[in-house]
Amino acid sequence: MPLIVQAQGLEDRILQHIIAAIGSTNVSRIGIVMAWVSRPGLHSLRGYLEAQTIGANPTQIDIVLGNNPHMRYSHRSALVDLLEMSTNENINVRITSSLTTFHPKMLLVQGPEGEPSSHLFVGSANWTGSALGVEGVTNVNAEIVAYTHDLNPQSHDFLAAVEGLDWFSNDENSFDLNQDFIDQYQPAPHSQNPIVLQGLTEPLPLGQVLSPEEEEELLAESETLPSTLSIPNAQAVNPEDPDLPILHIARFLSLIQSNPDDYQCNNLHRKLNGHNNKSSHVMRCIPLALKFIYEFQNRQEVLANIRALNFQSNYTMHESQRIRETYQTGWNSWLETIEPDEELLRVRNTAGALTWNYAREYLNQGIGGNDGASRSQAELTSCMYIIAHLAEFENPD
Repeated sequence: MPLIVQAQGLEDRILQHIIAAIGSTNVSRIGIVMAWVSRPGLHSLRGYLEAQTIGANPTQIDIVLGNNPHMRYSHRSALVDLLEMSTNENINVRITSSLTTFHPKMLLVQGPEGEPSSHLFVGSANWTGSALGVEGVTNVNAEIVAYTHDLNPQSHDFLAAVEGLDWFSNDENSFDLNQDFIDQYQPAPHSQNPIVLQGLTEPLPLGQVLSPEEEEELLAESETLPSTLSIPNAQAVNPEDPDLPILHIARFLSLIQSNPDDYQCNNLHRKLNGHNNKSSHVMRCIPLALKFIYEFQNRQEVLANIRALNFQSNYTMHESQRIRETYQTGWNSWLETIEPDEELLRVRNTAGALTWNYAREYLNQGIGGNDGASRSQAELTSCMYIIAHLAEFENPD
C-alpha cells in the first residue's frame, strides 16, 4: 500500500486524499473508526459527508469513536455536532467503551457493490484538524497513513476492514451516541489533552503549568472553525491537479453548514438538504461557481465588485439580479475558455454527468443559459455572494 507522509515541512496532507477518495466514486458506505475527534477535524468533513446522504441511493455512514477513560480527548462540542448529525437516518454514531486502550484509526470509502472502486486509509492519524492537515490549524501533526484505491470487494484488505467496522459497531461495549453520554462526558484535563495542547507554538518548559485562563484560551482556540474559503492566486493554479477544486467544494459545504446566522449560508444549506425541492439546483451550482472562481484570471476583481455592492446577506430579488449582472461579464468570458461537455466535479457522484451543457438548461440567458425561468439562477448567485464574502486569496494577485 502507498503511504501518505505528512509533516510540518512537507506539502502532502491527509485530508485532501480522503476527500478525493469520497469524490472519486458513487459511494455506498463510509466507515470511520477513530479513537477521538476534534471539532475542526469533524467539520473538515462534516458538510461533505452529509451531502453524500442526500438524494437517491444515499450513502450509509457509520462512525465509531472510543471512550477510553484514560484517553478522553474528544471535544465535547464535536460530540454535540455528531449527535446532531446522527438525526440523519443514514448516519450512525457509536461510542465504544473499554477499559483497554481503544486506538484504531481507519476510514473506509466503499464504492458501488461489486465494483473495485473502494478506498481504505489506515494509519496514525486521529480525526483532528492537526492530524488530517486541515488548512488553518496552528500546527500540523507528523503522521503516516497507508492507503489503497480501487480496492476489490473480494480482497483480503476490504473484507478485513468491513469486518472490523461491523465488529466495533456491534460490539457489546458499543452504544449509540446520546445526550446523557455527552452530559456526563468528562474530557481529560486541558493540560493533558493533546488536542488542546496542539495550540502551543512550542512545548512548555519542564515543570511549568498553564494557568486556568491559558487553558481555557487554548481550548477555545482548539475548537475554532475556519471562517474563510482559501483561493489560490491565478499563477498558483495547477489545472492538472484535481484535488484542490474538490477540497474547495468540501470546504464550501462546511462553511455554509457552520454559519447558520448568515442568511445566504443558512438558506443555501437548507436548500441543499431539500428545502423547496432545491437540492439538485444547489448541487449543480456549487461546483460551477467554484470552478469559475478557481479558473477565471480576474476572479479577485469580480469578487471585489460583488462586495462593493454592499448588499446585506438577505438581499432582495432585485439585488440578486444586480449581483448576477456584476459577475455576468466575467462569467461569459470564462465560458469561452471551457469545454461545454467537460465532466465537472460534483458535490455527490450520482448517475449522470454534470457538464456546462447540462447546467445551462437551468440558468439565465444573460450568463449563457437556456432557461427563461432561470430555475437555478438564485442558487448560483447565492454561491457567488457567499464566495465573495468568505474568500481569502492565499497570495493576492
